[in-house]
Amino acid sequence: MCKFDTCNIGLNSDGAVALDVYRNYFYTTRSTGLRFTRSYRSSAHDNVFYKCRGDAIGIDGVATGDLDQQQLFINVYANKILGGKIGKGTDENGNEIYEVENQTSIHCNGAKDVVIRDNIIRDMTFKSGTPNEGDYGIGILMFGNGSTVNERVIVSNNIISGCMRYGIKVNYSDACTVSGNQISGSVNTGIITDYSLDCVFSDNSVYGRRTDNTDTGDYGIKNEGNTFGNVFSNNYLYEYNEDNGIVINAVNFTALNQNTLMNSAYSHGIISNHRVISNPAISASDSSNIVIPDQITFNNGEIFYLYIPENYNVTNLMQLSIILYKNGSGYVYDDGDAIEIPDTYRGKYIRLRFTQKDRPTYISYFFTIV
Repeated sequence: MCKFDTCNIGLNSDGAVALDVYRNYFYTTRSTGLRFTRSYRSSAHDNVFYKCRGDAIGIDGVATGDLDQQQLFINVYANKILGGKIGKGTDENGNEIYEVENQTSIHCNGAKDVVIRDNIIRDMTFKSGTPNEGDYGIGILMFGNGSTVNERVIVSNNIISGCMRYGIKVNYSDACTVSGNQISGSVNTGIITDYSLDCVFSDNSVYGRRTDNTDTGDYGIKNEGNTFGNVFSNNYLYEYNEDNGIVINAVNFTALNQNTLMNSAYSHGIISNHRVISNPAISASDSSNIVIPDQITFNNGEIFYLYIPENYNVTNLMQLSIILYKNGSGYVYDDGDAIEIPDTYRGKYIRLRFTQKDRPTYISYFFTIV
């Protein structure tokens, strides 16, 4: 075991082949703990990185178009990477002084055929106001530009907690996989991607609650602009709502499949791009009748989430409710007569389908729970 203590770079591997870095201790390195630069068929495992500034582990590939040894085959697994504020001594009263540093746990830049798995990552910080602060405070960062693109990187089964910005960021990446990770307490977003192509995000668990148990992060999973062909499937998001669980800002052949929102406010868990109606009213004449705002219109067959107001109250034994919907001639009743919405759903969302049927002399409307 080697110890790399407060040096600029703990270990720099440039062009190495079949290098195995294991059971070392990297302590408060000033720039990078361990860097693989154009290193091939190499690995890093069972190391401990403690409060390293900059990148704990950096993996640099080759520029796109460089035909010389494009594939790196780097395996990074079973490391413990611990960030957080760094002690700066004590003040005149004996109180400890800490300084926030720019930290990212694992940083890929133009990496090809890299596997990042089974690592424990915690408390990556960033110093506000510094250049490129968006590249810090991140658990795992896949970053590049027009000439350096990450390809075929697999990020799986990592436990990431308490990052001040993102748990995982995928940027300038093609055909990469982010799967089976457990992410909690990311202040901004659990998983975020932009400038990515044909990437798969599946079977991840993202917990919104921060490690100090105060607030929920801004977003669970976010797909930004300039992406194409990404797939999001079988992800679980805890303590987020419909507006910030999964946010897709660029559809571009993006696929969503069986992602689940685990939140006590939702009686149905599957997330999609369905609209949310959060401002219905209760009829003044009957507290079991729910009135949809008159500015809202539906497409035939549309599925949507409807908030059940706190003052909703079912007085009949069958717990049946009527939903009133305003068409061109005024409010009409659901032709299904009523649907069963127990008053235990007060303050929660249910998922409904709207159906319109044209009759010879009138139009029928139906709302059904799906």
